[in-house]
Amino acid sequence: MRGSASLSQSNEPIVYIDGIRVNRDGGFGSGFVGTGGGGSPSRLDDLDPEAIERVEILKGAAAATLYGTEASNGVIQIFTKRGAVGPPRFSFRIEQGASWYPKIYPDNTGWAWNQAVADTMSKYFGRPIRPYELVRANFMHEMFETGYHQAYSASVSGGTPGVTYFVNLRWSDEDGPFGAKDGRWYPPGVRTRSADINRLAQASATINIFPSDKLRLGISTGLTRRHYETPNNNNNIYAAFTLAQFGKPELVRYNNQTGSPAFMTVNEGLQQSYTQDVDRFFGSLNLNYRPSRPLMVDATFGIDVVNQLSREVFPFRWNIDNFSGYNPEGVRRIDDLNSLDITADIKATHRVQLSSSLESTFILGTQGFITRRIDESAEGRRFPGPGIDVTGGAAEQEVFESYLEVVNLGIFAQEQIGFNDYLFLTVGGRLDANSAFGSEFDAVFYPKASLSFIPSDAPFWRPLGPISSLRLRAAVGQSGLQPGAFDALTTYVPVASSSGPGIVPGNLGNPELKPEISTEWEVGMELGLLQDRLALQATYWDRTVTDALVDKQFPVTGGFRARQLTNIGELKAKGVELGFQGTVYSSEQFSVELFAGASYLWEQVTDMGGAPPIKVGGSYPRYRNFIIEGYAPGAHFGAKLLPTDANHLPVDFNGDGQPDSRDEVLAYLATLTPEDLINASNGRVNMPSSVGLVLLADEDGDGDLLDHYLGKPTPDWQGSFGATIRFLRNFRLYTAFEFKAGNYYVNNLTFAFRQANAVIGRNLPWSAEVVRDYATGGVDANGNPMNDPQVRLRALERWLNELLALAPFSGLNTIKPADFLRWRELSLTYDVPRSHLQRLWGIDRLSFTLGVRNLALWTRYDGPDPEVNAVGRGSGSQLDQNYLDGVDAFGFVMPRRVTFTVRFGF
Repeated sequence: MRGSASLSQSNEPIVYIDGIRVNRDGGFGSGFVGTGGGGSPSRLDDLDPEAIERVEILKGAAAATLYGTEASNGVIQIFTKRGAVGPPRFSFRIEQGASWYPKIYPDNTGWAWNQAVADTMSKYFGRPIRPYELVRANFMHEMFETGYHQAYSASVSGGTPGVTYFVNLRWSDEDGPFGAKDGRWYPPGVRTRSADINRLAQASATINIFPSDKLRLGISTGLTRRHYETPNNNNNIYAAFTLAQFGKPELVRYNNQTGSPAFMTVNEGLQQSYTQDVDRFFGSLNLNYRPSRPLMVDATFGIDVVNQLSREVFPFRWNIDNFSGYNPEGVRRIDDLNSLDITADIKATHRVQLSSSLESTFILGTQGFITRRIDESAEGRRFPGPGIDVTGGAAEQEVFESYLEVVNLGIFAQEQIGFNDYLFLTVGGRLDANSAFGSEFDAVFYPKASLSFIPSDAPFWRPLGPISSLRLRAAVGQSGLQPGAFDALTTYVPVASSSGPGIVPGNLGNPELKPEISTEWEVGMELGLLQDRLALQATYWDRTVTDALVDKQFPVTGGFRARQLTNIGELKAKGVELGFQGTVYSSEQFSVELFAGASYLWEQVTDMGGAPPIKVGGSYPRYRNFIIEGYAPGAHFGAKLLPTDANHLPVDFNGDGQPDSRDEVLAYLATLTPEDLINASNGRVNMPSSVGLVLLADEDGDGDLLDHYLGKPTPDWQGSFGATIRFLRNFRLYTAFEFKAGNYYVNNLTFAFRQANAVIGRNLPWSAEVVRDYATGGVDANGNPMNDPQVRLRALERWLNELLALAPFSGLNTIKPADFLRWRELSLTYDVPRSHLQRLWGIDRLSFTLGVRNLALWTRYDGPDPEVNAVGRGSGSQLDQNYLDGVDAFGFVMPRRVTFTVRFGF
């Protein structure tokens, strides 16, 4: 929310359920299990949607001051449903649906470079194929199926003046649209082991007890059991779907169904399984006591416990095509992560009328959290035979164990003065201590102040034309974000050696380490029009993060080579948030309600404290996100071709260090033959792919050819709009659109590999054609090479300006504009009139809904989907989680979903 408030720590908002902080992590733990970035489960998906009454979002440091350290990225508060006094009311919901991936992946395209290869291709494709003929197949689409999902929930609520209750049960099951079960060329007895399955059983209950008029006791609980399976995926050479995108028709064989050129076959990749089983319980106890009219004491205590077991399995002899040599005797990895979050929150509120026009509301409280993560992981490689399903049965074993605990304690106070219920001044602050702070830093104080003026509630208010209500507001405040649990400590790392165990320096440590401080101010307004039938809201906010934690390299003479977090950075951000909702027409039979929201974001790293730029994604050269002073965090940087005039090309075939003229290039291309360019053993074409032969720009003259700014992965604007249309009294049509636009760029690594890489790519329809035409100079009607230099020149220009990519040209022809508008949802609901329900076994409400998600996409982006990303929640390092955005790397596109829902109750 509101961009990034940290360079090194989590940029996720904190999440509360009924007053307790809950686990909002994701992934498979910190051990050996991982799927390549995507398909990463989120703990937020454990929450029962049928138990949620409402969600409130506090944006920015000013609103979140009283929530203390970790709240600088905002707060999400989830409130569960509660019963009401009355007889039991039963509600039921039944969902049935289907999902599928749109078939938008370009075909795998290739060609035979001699008659022998053409004859082999003819055999497997079942038709005559000539040399140099472009042959197309789609190895991705044949892995898709129609997914099926179902969900059932039942709830009961009610109560007496002394006790109210709400209880909900829900079960859901989904087998997603990734299939690859049929049509595989498997040996006898072999089946597909990869799957995308998500199965949840959930229960929640809320009980409120009123022993007296002054005391309320509230108990809220939730229980989830989840089984999850996902295929290996994304930027991962062992992922079946990724391997399918590498596939080349000219390499198809009986034991290589999709023509995998390297690593493993797709069918071997489908023998892997990735599963996760989760048991989760969260519960809270709330005591609300009013000893007197002006005083109220509220106390909340709660826990959130998650037991998460993840498994990654390559079974014994999984390499069924004898193609891959990666641990053919099998690999088994497990990760057992147990988390505990404890919350204690006690506060007193004193409300008193100071005079006939002044009211005081004073809050004083304390809040504490304990966060604990225990992670144990093991890996076993090389099993003696099938059926041994424990890591201890492997010949090679590794283990991992970590224990992390963070304690946070804060006290807070807030005073609000109200004047005649239309002017409100609020001041407050929070003092926080955290176990992650350095030993020389004890606590931090976060202040806040806000002013709200509602002239439409004042006695002097008179409507101003169509304006029926008006609120003006301003706020300023601070919040923070603590370092990691061990960042302040000097640590040593154990090592094993032939002469025995030992230790080496790990983390340098910093006893002065303190939290990042986010200072934010905002101004805004809410406007009601036409007797509040229409509502407009606007907010402008401005934030500065000081003492930002930056990884800095210190002298290594002391033996500590790892970079150390230090409070030396600064980030700035500002933005605008706009919203509209209202009823533009209403009658007994027909009504139209519209909504729209948009937000603008500008952010920049303004000071790195002298630290050098930080590359996101480690040393992997194709990820081009960087943290660089003067730019948006995570901005893309990479190569550009040397600019030339219309009579020259950025190539240097003659070796003089200057761009060759078109005539010089044509003369050189006329000397080439297919035999000069095509490797006779593997068919790879010698395209211009080296620095020196292809000339790159160096705009700042520093010798770094990859430091050109190519855009940012966060848009200037994003938002949504839609409508609810009620017609014929009982029908409701709902639709919603979402968009991102303005300086929004995505690193299209999916196409970069497929268009440029000589081994695992050059298999897009257009890249295969360009490479063939460069090699042959074009082919005639009989499929014979023409050796036409003009054809080669056109192919060369497309190669340079559209296709050439990857190291040493990282970023070139890869980072693309990605503005999009997506039709996110369309649904039609019919509410059965009550007059029709009188004879339906006591049912007093019944509705039917047919909904569709992800209906259509309009975009400038030339890749599969601008919303996919190389890493998901909980995968990769914290730096990757924050800033490895706008990277499309072999992921699954957004599926379309159709759901039919029946709701009824009595």
